[in-house]
Amino acid sequence: MATALTNVCPVANLHGLLFKEAVVLFDKSMQVLDDFLEDAPKDLQNMTNTDKQFILDVVSGCIEHKKLLDTVIELFYAENGKYLSRSDRSQFVIICYLTTFRLDELGLQCFSNIVKSLDIKKMHAFLSFFFTYLTTWIQDKWTSIYDVAFVQKQWIEPLLR
Repeated sequence: MATALTNVCPVANLHGLLFKEAVVLFDKSMQVLDDFLEDAPKDLQNMTNTDKQFILDVVSGCIEHKKLLDTVIELFYAENGKYLSRSDRSQFVIICYLTTFRLDELGLQCFSNIVKSLDIKKMHAFLSFFFTYLTTWIQDKWTSIYDVAFVQKQWIEPLLR
C-alpha cells in the first residue's frame, strides 16, 4: 500500500493523539483490510487529510502484516507477559509496525516523539525486547513464515542499520 508517511510527521503535540486514535481504530477493525478501509474514514472525518492518511496507513499496514507482527507480539508476551496487560497489545502491534516498516520514513525524531507520548516503561520494554531478539527469536519466527533471504534483505538488514 502506498504511504503518506514519507517525510510526513504529525505535529509534535499530536503524536500521542494520532497514535491513540490508530489504536482505537485497530481495536475496532475486524482485521479485514477491505472492511477497515471502507469504514474507517467515517471515524476520522474531523481530522486533517494528512493526519487521517497517517492513521489509515498505519492501521491498514498493521492489518496487512498481521501475521508477521503477531509473531513478534506473541514472543514479547511470552517473555514479558506477566508484567504487562493484554489491553496494551494493540499499542505494541502498532509500535512494532512503525519500527519494522516505517522507521526510515518517519525518521528518528518523529518516531521518538511517538514513543515518548506513550507509557515510556512499556515502550522501553518492547523496544528493548525487539532489538535484543531481532536476530535470534524474531528472525527465526519470521523465517519460518517467509523466505529466509527476503526476511534478511527486507526486514533484518534495514533494522540493523
